[in-house]
Amino acid sequence: IIDDLVLSVKMIATRRLDGNNGALMLGKYRVMTTAHYDIIAEGIRKYDSMTVALITSKDTKDSKDLRRKMLETAFGNKIEIVESTSGNLITLMNKSDNNINVIMAGTDRVDSYNTQLARMPDVSVDETPRTDDDISASKVIEKIDDDKYFKANTPKEIHSMYVEIREFYTAV
Repeated sequence: IIDDLVLSVKMIATRRLDGNNGALMLGKYRVMTTAHYDIIAEGIRKYDSMTVALITSKDTKDSKDLRRKMLETAFGNKIEIVESTSGNLITLMNKSDNNINVIMAGTDRVDSYNTQLARMPDVSVDETPRTDDDISASKVIEKIDDDKYFKANTPKEIHSMYVEIREFYTAV
């Protein structure tokens, strides 16, 4: 028991050392919105490392390369991208080369993430409030033929990808 306790304290202390304070944000990112961008950019500013989990389901498997390209275009090497078909936080944390202490989440995900992390008291959830007025990827896709709407609701870093994104979503 003492060895287990010492090991647990050692692990928690190591996770808190300078350079070990990493964050994780997960999503499908069907189209990266300004809200997605702002949350990831905040994570880059606030934490030592930022891991973005690109979740792929059967309805998004055909767009995985495009979605990854949006993330890479927007952030380059400022983020680590891990891919998964599961939103299980423990699985995603284990896929990352970074130490994860914080899960960044919109209001609609906080309870679910806290439940998943119930046995990991050294990992917290950093909530970014979300309202019904926030622009979703679904809204951008619905209006994909409106380039002004696209540019108003997506980060400027991916505006050069508009034609490619529009062609993908109009062909689907």
